[in-house]
Amino acid sequence: MARWRRWLRRLLTSAAARRAWGGAKLLLPEGSRGRQLAHRLRSRLGLDLIGVGAAMPPASICERLEPFERWLEESRPRGLVVILASTQLREDEGQRSTHLALEFARRGLAVFFAYWRWNEKQWLAQDRLGGGIFQWPVDLLARWPEPIFRHLHAPLRLALFEFPHPSFFRALGEANGSGWITLYDVVDDWEDFQRVGQAHWYDRAFEEHLLAGVDAVTAVSEPLRARVEHLAARRAALMPNAYAPGLGERPPVERAEAGLTLGYFGYLAGAWFDWSLIVEAARARPQWRIELIGYGGEPQGMELPANVHLLGRQPRRTLASFAARWDVAVVPFIDRPLARAADPIKAYEYLALGLPVVLTGVQAPPGAQDLVARANGLQGFLQAVEQAAGTKGWAQRRMAFAQANRWESRVDALLDLIRREEQGVAWKTALFAEE
Repeated sequence: MARWRRWLRRLLTSAAARRAWGGAKLLLPEGSRGRQLAHRLRSRLGLDLIGVGAAMPPASICERLEPFERWLEESRPRGLVVILASTQLREDEGQRSTHLALEFARRGLAVFFAYWRWNEKQWLAQDRLGGGIFQWPVDLLARWPEPIFRHLHAPLRLALFEFPHPSFFRALGEANGSGWITLYDVVDDWEDFQRVGQAHWYDRAFEEHLLAGVDAVTAVSEPLRARVEHLAARRAALMPNAYAPGLGERPPVERAEAGLTLGYFGYLAGAWFDWSLIVEAARARPQWRIELIGYGGEPQGMELPANVHLLGRQPRRTLASFAARWDVAVVPFIDRPLARAADPIKAYEYLALGLPVVLTGVQAPPGAQDLVARANGLQGFLQAVEQAAGTKGWAQRRMAFAQANRWESRVDALLDLIRREEQGVAWKTALFAEE
């Protein structure tokens, strides 16, 4: 049986199989039963890497941890934050876990950034250790949490879970048992991600276990905070997303087009990006120009009109130069629980650039309801865009809002939560006070 499993795993990881899987994605749309079954098969065969391993890691794994252990001994940071992230630390993508890691490190806290990977041979270079950030595969932390939570020490020790992968059962237990303050940062409706074929690993029972087991819970939006109360009957602190500088400068642009220019940057996955709305809007307003910057997918089964321009992935530091020619920035998401629970970082970034913003499917950032238009349906979207284009005089108000909602304030709130010993933090602090 084991030999058959190894043979099948080698077959499915071959170059031909990877090409076949790429083609299968076209035939099995996101959210379909076939896509979910395919994901489950890959998970059962270990192709997602995350799983549970032996109690102690091999010597080679321990050796890879030694540079960070030496750095901790020499630098003696005032705190250590372990982030179990669903992404990698990429500033160009600007994910929440990346921004939090960079801000923690800026304040002199060491960061053990456990990143997601798809290939067991993928090891990220330790090019951030000088700044206090050590990068480690999250699947290895799930298998062997003991060397991290039992042997790494600092005055403040915080374990931040960004997603509820069932393999984190041991990591949660080790962190709690070793006196770490544990926090679940609820950033998405993972159950709805599973419904659209994205988070095939999701298990509601484990998320409930994680919510009950951590010392504190934060949620990125009000719908997610309400979901926490529904699942675990406990309160969560609201900690929305924020803005970080680094989008570049906006050069002056002489506009020659007669129509409006709309723009978007970010992920383009069909599970939430409303391609149909973009296509219909482009056809209804052929004089408009719609620019889409991003990655993650293209529309399936539909042809883009000539006035829709896919510009691909662009460095974050260049986004302001593209946005300089936009009249309105948009977040065209499908209206479903996945989007309604989100708090898109790009909305804060649009506001930081002084742009009028129109959203569909998602809510405006908390406190920015009067600066952002939310639309429903094609006609509502067209009308909202045309009205928003006439509010360019609000640019200073938008930029002021973004400056007041930077990642520094979010980390302030998180550290204040710990310092005030809110939720279950006081109990954990008292339990391990003698250490």
